[in-house]
Order: sequence, then C-alpha cells, then structure tokens
Amino acid sequence: MPNNTTEHIALFVDLENFFGFCNGLGLPIDLAPEMEKLTTIGKVTVRKSFGDIQKLPIPGDKKQEIRKMLQQNLIHHEDIPYHNAFKNSADIRLVIEALSMVYSNDDIDLVAVVGSDRDYLPLFSKVREIGKEVIGIGGSKDNTPDIFVRACDYFFYHENLTGNAAPPENTPALLDSSTASETPSGPAAAQGNIADVLTASSNTEEEAVSLLVEALKVLEAKGGEGVVSAAVIPTMRRLKPDFDLTDYGFKNFKQLCERAAENGVITIVHRGTKLDLRLVDHPVSPPEENYADQGQPPAAPTPAHLLLKQWIEDKMKVPLPGHGNRILIYKHLEATLNASPVISLTDLSSLVAEKMKRKDVEQPTVYKILYSLYRGNCFSCSPGTIPFDPIINECRIATEDLNAFDKALIQNSMRLYLREHKQTTIDPEAWSEVFYKSNDYAEFVKDIAQSM
Repeated sequence: MPNNTTEHIALFVDLENFFGFCNGLGLPIDLAPEMEKLTTIGKVTVRKSFGDIQKLPIPGDKKQEIRKMLQQNLIHHEDIPYHNAFKNSADIRLVIEALSMVYSNDDIDLVAVVGSDRDYLPLFSKVREIGKEVIGIGGSKDNTPDIFVRACDYFFYHENLTGNAAPPENTPALLDSSTASETPSGPAAAQGNIADVLTASSNTEEEAVSLLVEALKVLEAKGGEGVVSAAVIPTMRRLKPDFDLTDYGFKNFKQLCERAAENGVITIVHRGTKLDLRLVDHPVSPPEENYADQGQPPAAPTPAHLLLKQWIEDKMKVPLPGHGNRILIYKHLEATLNASPVISLTDLSSLVAEKMKRKDVEQPTVYKILYSLYRGNCFSCSPGTIPFDPIINECRIATEDLNAFDKALIQNSMRLYLREHKQTTIDPEAWSEVFYKSNDYAEFVKDIAQSM
C-alpha cells in the first residue's frame, strides 16, 4: 500500500448488483457494514452509487428505504434508467466515473467497488496498472468468482461483514437450523435427525496459520534473519485478497502469530514493540494436553460424512432434504414445468413448495435445490430482472426420470467441492451417507463422479 499516513478511498456502488446478491442471499440491504470496514483501511472521500432504484422489484416504501440508506451513508446516488427490459448503462457509468477519478485525483489511493460483475475486471486491471489498489466487495464466497477475488488487492464479503443471515419474507433465503428435521424417507431412511448430532467443526484457524507460513516463506526467500511482522499481512493479502483476521477467529495479528508459535511452525522474537517472525526448520507438534488432569479424553475426530454434510449445508444455507423429499421436489417440479414452461426460478420454487405442503421443506429449501440444478445446467434459461432469479424456458433433463435430477444435484455439489478443496477425488461412502443416509449407494456415487 502507499506510504501516506492516511489512505484515501473512492467508493463506487453497483446498486442493482448489490441489491441482487443481498436479495438472493437473504442479507440486509445496507451499506453501513461496508462503510465501517472501509474506515479501518482509510478515509472514504468519494462515495457514489449507480442504478435504477425505480426498476427494483420491491414495493415503493422499500425503495424509499434504500434511498434513505444511501443518504445515511453519505452516498451520492445517480439514477440510471433502463433502455430496455434487461439492461441499463449503470456499470458503464460506474467504470467511467472510477477511471476519471483515479486519473484526475492524485489523492485517491484505493478504489472500492461494491458488485461482483465480471465486467469490472478490466477496470480493476487498469486501476492497478496506474498504481492504485482495488477493494472488491461481493455477496458471499460461494457466489463470487475466484478470478474476481484475485483481481483485487482486498476483498470482503457482504455476508461476513453483516454477520446476519436472517431471511426477508418471500425471498430465497436462509433457514434456521431448527427447521432441519424431516420425515425419513427414500432408499435408505434412517431414524433420528442428523442435524442433532452435527458438531461445529472448522479449520479456519489452521488455514490462517498455513497462510501465515506461506507468506513468511515468500518474505524469507528475499533474505534476512527475521521478518518484521508489519510486512507479513500485506504479503498474506497478495496471496489471498479476501483474507480477514476476524473471519478466522482472531482478534488481531499478534494472536495469529502466537497460535502459529504454539503449533511449533514459527518463532517470535520481540524487538521492543515490534515482532520478528521466523519459520521453524522442522515444525514440531503442539504439546499434548494432560487430559488425565482434566478428567476427560480428547474429542474423537468428526466422521467424514458429517463434515461433508456440514459443508454442503453451509454452501446451500439450508438443511439438505432427504432423498424422499428431494424426489417429491422433482416430482412437483415436473408437474409445474409442464403447466408453466416459462417461469422465474423464484416463482417456480414457490409453486413447488406450495404443492408439497411440507413444513420441513419450505420455499427457501426448494429454491436452493432448484438453484443448484440451474447451476448444474439442467435448465435452458434467459436473464431475469434481478440476479439469482433467471427465467426457466426449458428443462434439459427428461422429466420422467426423477433420479436424473438427483444425479445432477450431486454432480454439481461435487464440482464445487473439488474446486474449493483443490482435490481430484471424492469419498464415495461419505457422499452416499450424506445423500442417502447409507453407504449402500457408494458405487452409484462413484459412477456419478467418474461421469463428470
């Protein structure tokens, strides 16, 4: 980053894109968390938003609330009316304003853009080419392309900044975990609710320590006996632009360093108020706890299929329906598409949920299943008026084969899992347990993986 005492930030908001991912993820339509986060980096001296508020598919009073929200955050909004049903020039106007700002205002050090449209990638490249830094803000990690994150120097997710996943009424949103129970059914029904025994398990602290080690390797390769701690975080951000200490459970950088030292991968040398960090040549395992004194044994590792189920439900933001309920979704999906072949994804999920009449499988759950099928290329679609709500024109799967929908759902989940975990193989038994509550379908799952 520039060496000025205070960094100056120019903020540009693609309001329709921001509304789209807030609405699609069930998050508050409020930029206050973004403003609070940006003030930890520098001074936000320019605040502009672009879009057609009047075109947003919400009641008039909600539109006024959005205008009030922008005013409260001192954001100057420019209305860009639509020229046709699908497109206006808000993104082009944003790009022109951003480039004009960085070329004409030498005081601007960073450009922040709220919106995860790929069309902004050339803007990011040009801003960085000029010598400025880019802050990107998207909806969630699951719905933001990796290339978009890598094009930025900093990246934050609205989902993380808000810390609020409460669903607005009648929108595809998150479900409370209390709605996870369902009547067991399908090829491998089992007694009990797996959500009751699912334990919280996260490797985020270990991931942060690993990233710290990678950054130290980069800096140590440049020479020197020790690395000054102030140089580490910028290097970590270059390796991972969306790195944020708070997302990994640490209050500050010193706490992360102390955790790495406890794990035996680095040593810390105190030089007054500064810390010098050094990699350990042969990392040692952390000392074993004296469980005899505590009167309790170490916790057993969480089974692979429970970790996998937790990962899938974290991605979907709803409990995964059992096989029997999924087949019911596909059955009513077939009937609804036959009656209304051209329909938005949100309306389709509402009609399917209404026909199912099940309290344990409501509209948000149905929407997430259908959205996964949409991402799996099961439908022929055209753009809707807002993101995450395409118009379904045709089903590409033979609707009489309901299991084909399930195969597509599993296959799309596998692709995302392999890409995110940078793996090339899956555990068929774990996937069979998650989707069918039995490992009897491991060979079927294996065939799905091999057909990808």
